[in-house]
Amino acid sequence: MLFTQLIVTLCVGIAFAADANSVVAIIKNVQINTNQLNLDVQRYNGGVAGLPYALQVQQDAVLTHEQIVLGITEANNSAPFGEPGSFNVAGAFLDLSNTVTQTLRNVSSKQAAFKDLRPIVLASLYQLQQDTRDFGAASIAKLAALEAAAAPLVVQNLVNEFNNAIMAYGGKAT
Repeated sequence: MLFTQLIVTLCVGIAFAADANSVVAIIKNVQINTNQLNLDVQRYNGGVAGLPYALQVQQDAVLTHEQIVLGITEANNSAPFGEPGSFNVAGAFLDLSNTVTQTLRNVSSKQAAFKDLRPIVLASLYQLQQDTRDFGAASIAKLAALEAAAAPLVVQNLVNEFNNAIMAYGGKAT
């Protein structure tokens, strides 16, 4: 009986091993959450009528944060991605980068609508910016040399986009 449990535990551990594919899957989930966040940001126009959208925006930000934290853990637990894993992870990050950039620009453009919620928006922006740095660092550490050389530029561009959104809400760039 104990031997059977050990075998099942080992098989489950192997089936869910962290690797480039699992990191790509998480990046895609982050992108789905970011797309939803972007849609809800666009729907919010302030006032009492917009309250459900404001709450949804906050929920979207929390879900995105949770997925990124999972991605950090997954990347940290992965062996080096090698090729083609590094190429796939880098490609997924590039796709996500475009989505995040557009979302942050939309968040910035809605500054007037979110004016009463500025502290909440700023807190989310600061948190997601730090998450981006951490997920980027964890993933870059596992990329092959070619992708690892270019990836910091992608992360820095995202950090800059976050800083633009943060400053639009009266925060300080980090």
